[in-house]
Amino acid sequence: MGQMLAICVAAFLVLSPSLAVANYFGAYFEPADEMATCFPQAAWVPFDVYFVLRECPFPSIGGFEFAWDWNLTPPGFSAIVAGIELPPGALNIGTSTNLIVGLAYGLPAAEAMVLARLTILVTTPLSSGDPCFITVGPPTPSSIPHRAAFNDFHDQGHIVPMEFNTWLGGLYAVVLPNGWVDPGVAYVGDCIVPVEASRWGTVKTLFR
Repeated sequence: MGQMLAICVAAFLVLSPSLAVANYFGAYFEPADEMATCFPQAAWVPFDVYFVLRECPFPSIGGFEFAWDWNLTPPGFSAIVAGIELPPGALNIGTSTNLIVGLAYGLPAAEAMVLARLTILVTTPLSSGDPCFITVGPPTPSSIPHRAAFNDFHDQGHIVPMEFNTWLGGLYAVVLPNGWVDPGVAYVGDCIVPVEASRWGTVKTLFR
């Protein structure tokens, strides 16, 4: 994809309106079959974050690109990415926070497609009522300006911008003009309201 994928084509296409609303991307916490956008974090307790694409318009995807970061963190906040897992045949030419990934074998479409699983360790305690948000946005560089994206495995030049999950169970987020979500797509700390997790059975076979 653009400059990003060693195995993808440089061109990108403009997405039709019908496809523009067909995919949603967000971050969810373990366990994988009970994903939620809030995790009651405790310092020095590792947890997993799943970056998930839903309602993919292609039979399989050939690569993806997005960035993520922490937002609205308290002074002195610190967290470590202790591990990252990508689908089989993945090549990430970015970093653990700026993912630019090509998929040699493609990733078959599913109700919920996990693009990446990160194991995170927060090393500073959070005060009550002081959540830290995980936000997502376009990588650097990006194939489509101000957009995260993925492409069709069978038509590498067909690159589609991601739409983001902006409902956090009691809180709506917004997508800013620069492509980043404010305050974020998930958060750690005190959960605003109890959220009934979405269940996706296909997530149990994520990295097929």
